[in-house]
Amino acid sequence: MLAEILEWFLTPCPLTARRLGYLNETIAIRARHRRHRSRWQPHLEATRAFVERAASATVSKRCATVLGSGPLYDVPLDLLSETFDRVELVDFIHPQEARRAATQLPNVALRTEDISGAAAALAKLPRTAVSPPNLGPPLSFSPETDLVISVNLLSQLPEIPYN
Repeated sequence: MLAEILEWFLTPCPLTARRLGYLNETIAIRARHRRHRSRWQPHLEATRAFVERAASATVSKRCATVLGSGPLYDVPLDLLSETFDRVELVDFIHPQEARRAATQLPNVALRTEDISGAAAALAKLPRTAVSPPNLGPPLSFSPETDLVISVNLLSQLPEIPYN
């Protein structure tokens, strides 16, 4: 518990990510991974294998973009870094594992973005609001992007605003 509190204070992230609970959920995912590592392993291995197949099937190898990279449990970052000229890890919060990995691989960059485009608008709404917010600008990709991988977005993005 103390480690999670310390992580909450030391993890750099946008204020809206803290306010909406995205940082709390990121820390909670990491804690669940520690508790259920063996149960998660088959899923994580299957996801890594899928990403590896997608990377090898990509003809041009200029840039790979990983949406929802999180703590990289299911992302074979070393393989992507070796395969592509550039790798972009896009997430609203980059946990310690991702920040450390990005500094160790010179062709890996972190992009801190609200992939949903809704966080800033949601953060401005009063808790009792029922009308949908105006969404932010769409996520953009470099013209050199040859592979886009979405990891865990559909299962996690809609959850926090409903809490």
